[in-house]
Amino acid sequence: MSRRVKREQRETGADDCTKELIVRLSTQYPGDIGVFAVLILNYVKLNPGQAIFLGANEPHAYLFGDCVECMAASDNVVSTGLTPKFKDVPVLVRSR
Repeated sequence: MSRRVKREQRETGADDCTKELIVRLSTQYPGDIGVFAVLILNYVKLNPGQAIFLGANEPHAYLFGDCVECMAASDNVVSTGLTPKFKDVPVLVRSR
C-alpha cells in the first residue's frame, strides 16, 4: 500500500467502510489514482435482486460480485481507472 493511501486513510474523515474500500482497491489496483474516487462518489452496495439506474454520462464503477449492465449499443465507453483496460484520460477531461 502506498504512503499516500496510508496518509489518506488516516487523515480523511471517511467512515470505516470507505477506508476499508480504499485499502482493498489500492491493493487490487496498485498505483491507480482511481482509488481516491471513492472519496467523492457515492458507494452503493446492492443485495441480490436489487437494481440501480444510472443515467447517461454518470461515472460509475462495478467493483465486485455478479452484475448485468444494460445499455444502448455504443462504442463510447471511456475507462478512466480501477481497470486493467486502457485509460483514456484526455477524452475524459476534454470539454464538450
